[in-house]
Amino acid sequence: MSHASPRTAVVLAGGRGSRLAPLTAVIPKPLVPVGDESILEVLLKQLAHRGFERAMLSTGYLAHLIEAVIGDGKRTGIDVSYVREDRPLGTVGPLHLMAADLPEHFLVLNGDVLTDLDFGAMLDEHIESDATLTVATYPRRVAVTLGVIDVDGQ
Repeated sequence: MSHASPRTAVVLAGGRGSRLAPLTAVIPKPLVPVGDESILEVLLKQLAHRGFERAMLSTGYLAHLIEAVIGDGKRTGIDVSYVREDRPLGTVGPLHLMAADLPEHFLVLNGDVLTDLDFGAMLDEHIESDATLTVATYPRRVAVTLGVIDVDGQ
């Protein structure tokens, strides 16, 4: 499939990661190590492997550390740019800061989540379906209400 603009992912990496405290008092959650690499490095390599050419990182908490470790993204195979939140903007807020630089179709994901989801196939399916929004979910029973999506089978 040809793409008029570079395949772009917006990676949300600005949160405080308070549930992992005290570890996240000195390291942002996306930089938590998994083996020899951070979660974010693994994620960026996955994106590059699935055909993404550009990642726009929204940073906030300890942004300077993320920028120092990831740099321009060359090591991970993807071009990385940054938008720094002066104050927490929530999940969708950073999109407003980068709206002028976003292509028509792009992927938004959290910078602290590892998955084996094929990001490229997901974006292709989204584009082909002509949907307004596509959300990847995973069925799971949880005892909390935060971040839970209830679906009716459709």
